[in-house]
Amino acid sequence: MPKFVTAGKKWVGVQYYESTNRRHNGRPDRCYYIRYRNAQDKMVREKIGWASEKYTPQTAAHIRAERIRSIRHGEDLPRKKERPLTCNELSERYFKGPGALIKSIRNDENRWENHLKIGLGSKEPGVITQLDIDKLIKDLKNREKSAGTIWNVLELFRRIVNFGADRNLSPPLSFKLKMPKRNSEKTEVLSPEEWERLKAALNEYPNQASANMVRIAAFGGLRKSEIFGLKWEDIDFLHRIIRISNPKSGEPEKIPMNDLLYETLKTHPKFDSEYVFPGRSGKKRGDSKVAQRIKKMAKLPDDFRPWHGLRHAYASALAESGEVDLYHLMKLMRHRSPQMTQRYAHLRDKSLLDASNKLGAMISKKKED
Repeated sequence: MPKFVTAGKKWVGVQYYESTNRRHNGRPDRCYYIRYRNAQDKMVREKIGWASEKYTPQTAAHIRAERIRSIRHGEDLPRKKERPLTCNELSERYFKGPGALIKSIRNDENRWENHLKIGLGSKEPGVITQLDIDKLIKDLKNREKSAGTIWNVLELFRRIVNFGADRNLSPPLSFKLKMPKRNSEKTEVLSPEEWERLKAALNEYPNQASANMVRIAAFGGLRKSEIFGLKWEDIDFLHRIIRISNPKSGEPEKIPMNDLLYETLKTHPKFDSEYVFPGRSGKKRGDSKVAQRIKKMAKLPDDFRPWHGLRHAYASALAESGEVDLYHLMKLMRHRSPQMTQRYAHLRDKSLLDASNKLGAMISKKKED
């Protein structure tokens, strides 16, 4: 039972207690209550709200005065305020409503089930503290989750809490959620030997139809979601064009079909489905472990990301060749800004240095002559 304290002589009938786990403005959060006699002359104590929810002793005193006035005039008292929803209840509404990001809803649902539901699901957002978030981050790190995964988990949590606050289903957090830094600039580069092992693993993989998904990622730079959503109607063999109807940018895009992509898709078997790489019952594929298996067969580095890493390796190989400038690389990768392509600039610098060194070789040869 919390220890109630009178708010002061100025605020008759207003009490509060200080939370042991909620903080507000660097101090324990205060929850305000009012006491008055109801129509049956029974003393009641009614919760008004937390200081972090913008409630003050003055607000509580005003509500108490309204209650007493209503009782004296025989008016019905306002209905008791509904209980704020817990994070689990908010997540159920969020995933069913328009607030969810449709393209990543399955990943978000998995993040909720695997990382958020047990620790924070049963709590109301208003009682969650920074300590709870620190424990969550520590748990994710102990489970060896990447910085990107931790960021995505916290971002999902923030979206769900904001969803509830915007709809008055629950109060917002009593503190500002600080997002950790994530390394979005990671760029995978495969050595010539690793490329050879990758090609050998692709050729040796038992299911060549599944291996083709990895070929598309490695030799075309397509994202995993784009490969899974690729339909036969999106492929124009005559003009050697692949149409991406639902890309990350949101706008339909076209990419040229190089010789490796053309050969891979031209010889790929057609299943009884509109999708090139269908899932069960011919529907859109949800996920696949084939890239992880081929990565293991090719003995690629442990920190190499199976799907997105192949996209980076494709871009890195083009930049390192010295034959593709950053503008055309940006177009091939379908980046929204040059800054996103700039991460590959150092690889092109190396190729330019190699080209520049040819001058020294030419001069040395002339001296010998």
